[in-house]
Amino acid sequence: MTATKHAPRLTWWELWPMLGWGLFVAYIYAKGRMTLFLRPLYGHLAMGAAAVLLLCFVCGWFVRRRSLKREAEGEPVHEGHACGEAPSAWRYVWSLAFLVPIIIGLALPERGLNALAALQRGAGDPAMAAELAAQQQLAEAREEQGYGWTTVLGVAQRLTMPEAQKVGAIGFVVRNEKAPADQFLLVRFQIVCCAADASPMAVPVKWAEAHTLENNQWVKVFGRTDPKAKALIADKVEPTRQPANPYM
Repeated sequence: MTATKHAPRLTWWELWPMLGWGLFVAYIYAKGRMTLFLRPLYGHLAMGAAAVLLLCFVCGWFVRRRSLKREAEGEPVHEGHACGEAPSAWRYVWSLAFLVPIIIGLALPERGLNALAALQRGAGDPAMAAELAAQQQLAEAREEQGYGWTTVLGVAQRLTMPEAQKVGAIGFVVRNEKAPADQFLLVRFQIVCCAADASPMAVPVKWAEAHTLENNQWVKVFGRTDPKAKALIADKVEPTRQPANPYM
């Protein structure tokens, strides 16, 4: 008599990671938090991957229901492991391990990389600033409050020009303990695909009340570039909210 082979019955331990990760990615996408981790394009791709995971979960669930029905009718169906073998406890351990990054992701604050990350990744390094500036064209400015509004990268590019210019830009504050009391760094991170490859773009700002600012505080800075000092001389600094996309 020839033995009939059946596909393994999928268990909840194999199915729930697809459901959990699909719902997790869909949640942070719906909350607008995806841009804290990825560039918008890659965020949309991640959402597409989440949709595929949820579809796989639905298909796997129907396969499981069909297997349970066959088993109820008396057909032999083994449960996700080779016939005659006991299910390994490691299967449960690996399945629960999928919880760890989901818990970390939900616990992370709703903000981008901060001052500590900026200092660790070389914020204020002129060589790095020059390299990043060379990778992009001069930012196109618009007028705001009489200043040419641009990005932190645009300000850095204007500091290489011989004449002073009135500019404004948004970023977060990074204050180094060794820096003068009237100076801080205006920082934005530039990413290629995700926060893991983020590089800080920093511009030194001179402002008499710089000591009143706190690390990670988002501000709008309006002032004049000083090519000799390689710094932005601030006329005014206005607190503001973190933008929806904190990266460049």
